[in-house]
Amino acid sequence: APMYRGIAGIDRLNVVLQDILNPRKSERQKQVEFHQQQFRIGDKVLHLVNSPENNVFNGDLGTITGIDLASDKHSKVKSDQLTIAFEQTEVTYARNDWNRLTLAYCMSIHKAQGSEFKMVILPMVAQYNRMLQRNLLYTAVTRAADMLILLGEPQAFETCVKNLSVNRHTTLSERIE
Repeated sequence: APMYRGIAGIDRLNVVLQDILNPRKSERQKQVEFHQQQFRIGDKVLHLVNSPENNVFNGDLGTITGIDLASDKHSKVKSDQLTIAFEQTEVTYARNDWNRLTLAYCMSIHKAQGSEFKMVILPMVAQYNRMLQRNLLYTAVTRAADMLILLGEPQAFETCVKNLSVNRHTTLSERIE
């Protein structure tokens, strides 16, 4: 999706999709809250910054495989921890590093740039009005490897197709010459 805020924003869509794809099955299931997000074992998460010390970089996707709570009487950890399995490594994050993570059931078109996914569901509504440009639609559509589902208001898609992004005026060609 193009935007984070609003009823059709990434933040809201992540909550809705988490409840569908990884619902909390019981009160006993471990869950932690951080910055108005609930994290559960099995959740898809996105790493938001470069962390070369852990071999994890901005845009890497992972799955929560463990939650260790300091308040758990059987736990040996001093602060709450999340363990995330990424494609190339597994990393344990102390609570003070959780700001490097966000749910990844829905992500921004910008963050998805450079990646490819088996299936992409692209919501497009009038709420995204200031973002509706052809280059954004192109970027979103070309993230899908096998399947693309366009979902939303036809007028929003039409606006995307009609709106060319602002042509940047640089002096690059003059500098090259």
